[in-house]
Amino acid sequence: MGTGMMVTHSKGESPDELSGEFYCPLVKKEITARLVTKMVSNDEHIFEMHTPGPDGKEGLMMRITYHRKK
Repeated sequence: MGTGMMVTHSKGESPDELSGEFYCPLVKKEITARLVTKMVSNDEHIFEMHTPGPDGKEGLMMRITYHRKK
C-alpha cells in the first residue's frame, strides 16, 4: 500500500468496472489494474482490485467490504 496517485478510466458501459495504472515501488514500474465495485445491497458494497501476477495472469490483489453502520 502507498500514497501514490492512481488514474482510472472506464473501458465499457459499466461504471462499476474501471481500469487504471499505478507505479509499484516493489517492481519499480507501472502496473495495470482492474477495479470492480459490487453493490450487494443498499447496506453492503464490495470493492476489488485485480492486477497481473508474476505469471502474467490476473489475480485478486485486494478486496474491501463496506457495511453501513445502523
